[in-house]
Amino acid sequence: MSLSYLEIQHVLQDLAPLQGSLLRDVYQPTRTELILSLRTHSGNRLLLLSVHPTFSRLHLLDRRPSNPAKPHPFQMLCRKALRGRMDSLEQVNRDRVVRCTFHGEATHTVVAELTGRHGNIFLLDANDRILGTLRPLRADRRNLAAGSPYVPLPTPRAPVNVTERFSTRSETLSYQEAVAGHYETAIAQQALEALRTRIQAAVRKELKRLTRRASDLESDLAKAEQAEQYRRYGDVLQIHLPRIPRGRSFVVLPDPFEENQPLEVPLDPELDPLANMRRHYRRYKKYNASIPFVLQRLEEVEARSRELISLMPRLEAARDEHELQQLVTRHRVVRTHVEGRGRGAKSSRPPRRLPHHRYVTPAGREIWVGKSGRDNERLTFQVARGNDFWVHVLGRPGAHVVIPCRPALPDLETLLDAGMLALRHSGRGAGEKAEVCYTRVKHVRKIPGGAPGQVTFSQEKSLMVTVDAARLARLTRFDEQEIECRPS
Repeated sequence: MSLSYLEIQHVLQDLAPLQGSLLRDVYQPTRTELILSLRTHSGNRLLLLSVHPTFSRLHLLDRRPSNPAKPHPFQMLCRKALRGRMDSLEQVNRDRVVRCTFHGEATHTVVAELTGRHGNIFLLDANDRILGTLRPLRADRRNLAAGSPYVPLPTPRAPVNVTERFSTRSETLSYQEAVAGHYETAIAQQALEALRTRIQAAVRKELKRLTRRASDLESDLAKAEQAEQYRRYGDVLQIHLPRIPRGRSFVVLPDPFEENQPLEVPLDPELDPLANMRRHYRRYKKYNASIPFVLQRLEEVEARSRELISLMPRLEAARDEHELQQLVTRHRVVRTHVEGRGRGAKSSRPPRRLPHHRYVTPAGREIWVGKSGRDNERLTFQVARGNDFWVHVLGRPGAHVVIPCRPALPDLETLLDAGMLALRHSGRGAGEKAEVCYTRVKHVRKIPGGAPGQVTFSQEKSLMVTVDAARLARLTRFDEQEIECRPS
């Protein structure tokens, strides 16, 4: 459960000494958490702002969680914009909203709406215009697009029966420390239940596989138990071999082992009688020899099934992650599914080099720029999706530029940024003007027999763009090492 407005109010009272502290760095360990590293008179502090769907909260951390190898765009935007000291840390309208204002070369504000699954964190400029958001924007009555003025949440109604879980202060723990300890335990319990669920799902998956395998083995055993019938077919064919015509699918012969009762013997019309006889003897030997192996394998499969069935209640009773991991280690088949080391697991080979440079706009939108002709082709036809926007300088060779549309459609500012990059990567200098066209990736086609990167396109629109050095400087480019590393 997330913090209530009253609990946030008490936490902020404990965090009041942070006002006036100097911002050292910004971290984003996950897609729902932002950590502000602050330097105070009493030492360095880590302030967590979390918009987790279940555990929205703020408090101090004892240690910094590990950051992903590939930084999130919002983290890079905050590192670029936020400077100086934190002038204020306050609650807004007795609601679950916190504002942190920083004053350096310019004034910027971080607004954390700690409202559960609809929560978000906004970076605002001095005029309260939105520069970027921690989470992708969802449908909302407020217009919260990048570049728009920030619209606060509606004033909440008078709260009724607000419960306070941390009302009793300990002699050794402050209020915010009690909050931090509570959520550390809650998150650990959630992680334990998630691990338990994954292991149980893996056990059920393995049990289904074993059930299918046992059914197949029982079918093989039923066939193997008919081995004597194939030997009988071979013996009868051997006795009547000269009388059997070729090209028949079956033949009815008197069986001397059953008082000359008629016996229908199946034949392969493509084979002569002698080859059919040998074929039945081969089947007899194969099935007769397979019976002990099939029985042994069936016993192993049934023993494994019983083992996994008995494991389920022990998984349910496990009280901590260590106990679960011990059970996983003891049963390798489960561990394979849980850790992803079985068939279909990801390769341990190093990641393939990306074909594009990656830029991030001040609004947090990504723009991809091809590195070469072959990379242009890979970017457009392998990396980009059909509804992404494709940008290129009209009538001149240059880089393919793609605007991913997974969060939302690009606005005019993003299109201008992409057009500027297309000009810059086609050899245009500062102050030069050119026409840039854009369309959906699905309307771009390769030229048969053309050089790598040569394409035709349709349903395009165009705009005039001038190379602006100041505008280019606003864009954050990730270097090669950061782009090619995958998050851990």
